[in-house]
Amino acid sequence: MAHNPRAGSLLVDYDPARPAGPFLSAAATLLPQPPAPALPRPADPAAARRRKARLRRFHLVSLGGSFALCLGLGLAGTEGPHKAAGLLFAGLAGWHLLARSRRIFV
Repeated sequence: MAHNPRAGSLLVDYDPARPAGPFLSAAATLLPQPPAPALPRPADPAAARRRKARLRRFHLVSLGGSFALCLGLGLAGTEGPHKAAGLLFAGLAGWHLLARSRRIFV
């Protein structure tokens, strides 16, 4: 029996004439034990609030930016990009209404 600790392997010469039970249990003691699984970290409520605040800020900035882009492209007379910016604004406005529907409609 040969043990390579760098690779974590064990080379076993198997002989069917000998009983394998005690031999394999002795060989198992040579192998390194796997590390214990790490415990999950408890959720940080402040981190969740910060993440939600960043998402809300990004959403409102992109909503205002898409409105300004749509308005600017409309005044410039470019119809295709104006329509694309309008669709972006409409999608973000729909997301806003969906996310804030409890506060807006109740």
